[in-house]
Amino acid sequence: MILLALQAALADCTAVEGTSALALMDSALLHYENIEIDAFLADAALTRTALECHTVPVSRAQAARLHRMFGMVAFLEHDSEAAQAWFLAARSIEPAYVFPETLVPRGNPLLQDYEARSVAELTPVPLPSIPDGRLQADGSATTWTPGIPAIVQQFDDSGAVAVTRILGPGDPMPWQAVTEVRERRPARLTVGVGALIYGRTDSPPVQAAYGVSAAIPVGPVDLDLGVQLGATRQEVPDKSGELRVQTVSLPLARVGVRVPFGTGPVVPHLGAAVVGTVNHDGLGVGGAGLLGARIPLSGPLELSIDGLAGWERGFVGTAVAGIALAL
Repeated sequence: MILLALQAALADCTAVEGTSALALMDSALLHYENIEIDAFLADAALTRTALECHTVPVSRAQAARLHRMFGMVAFLEHDSEAAQAWFLAARSIEPAYVFPETLVPRGNPLLQDYEARSVAELTPVPLPSIPDGRLQADGSATTWTPGIPAIVQQFDDSGAVAVTRILGPGDPMPWQAVTEVRERRPARLTVGVGALIYGRTDSPPVQAAYGVSAAIPVGPVDLDLGVQLGATRQEVPDKSGELRVQTVSLPLARVGVRVPFGTGPVVPHLGAAVVGTVNHDGLGVGGAGLLGARIPLSGPLELSIDGLAGWERGFVGTAVAGIALAL
């Protein structure tokens, strides 16, 4: 039901294109002050649509104003229970607010609903963490209060608003709705250092390796591209033609696909790749399996750990740790 509602709301975005939610709210309240009830209800409905269509952060003060307006809508629709919930959400942010006489005169029955419930009954709880970005409710990045309305926004890793949802009285936190709308994974560029094993001798040693790799989302999988420069000990003919074991440079490239899985902070992945190396014997091509994980550090930076094991004219394996930048 939540997803159907979201799809319907997104279909109406053309009606508020180029118009801000705050401007629509100001227009609605002016209509209310002039007792233009039909125009007030129309602009209030457009305000709600604009909020969910536009990616603009909502502050605490703006959230309080919006809750009061939606409470006025519920009051005019003779839904006293909903009006009290909206007004309580507004008073949880601005408990000392008093309606101006020009908007709601003293003695207006709306004030009974506005003051009917006490903020003392509220119990805020921590906002949940989500796989991508963070949540904010009514301008707060730390808590929200179940049971009363809230304006929930999801911010992506760059700090921009990706999704805005308005929760009515008793609505649950829209876990799936938020995460499904914001399921795009960023591409990642990694620079790292690690170790290389290349089995072209009886006892292949471990040598240092340096690499650059990229993960590019393609649907549910990532296209994996990587280049590493390492060294290995191989039998190389000298000037006289005699084979001698020497340490030689070994460039290695890979092209493959990997599948990330899991929803926690640490996201592991599995995959497979075609690998190629170049040495004194020429170009060699083989296959390998991929295993790794990424661990969030700060902002778009992550710790990336990647392993590769396969066969290319002998066993080849790498293990690289590096810093990944989410693009």
